[in-house]
Amino acid sequence: PFRGLVLLKSESNDIFEKFKVFLEDMDEFIGNSFIKEDNDLHGEHLDTQNMLRQIESIVQIIDRDHMKVAFFGRTSNGKSTVINSMLRDQILPSGIGHTTNCFLSITGVDVQEPYLLRPDSPDKK
Repeated sequence: PFRGLVLLKSESNDIFEKFKVFLEDMDEFIGNSFIKEDNDLHGEHLDTQNMLRQIESIVQIIDRDHMKVAFFGRTSNGKSTVINSMLRDQILPSGIGHTTNCFLSITGVDVQEPYLLRPDSPDKK
């Protein structure tokens, strides 16, 4: 169910990589102009270098193997229902009242049968 997110991640990374190349070219141009001529481009040069650092940080985050999404809200507001809907399966308990009542971490794996691991047991359920 998350294949669309994988595609989105890849396309986002491509966009930021192209933006990074553009900023590198712009930084080189401004740097060369600043050195060759007596221009007041020092501020612009620092700005492009700062933007480059930010883009590189974003690219590193997008390149990670695992991405985290947090769901939070009041009791019985449908957090588990939304997650089950996204996973297209009844993985988490849902209903009226305190059903989940703890922190959970869900990880996608490439196996046929899904399973649940609890912190107090190595057994797959």
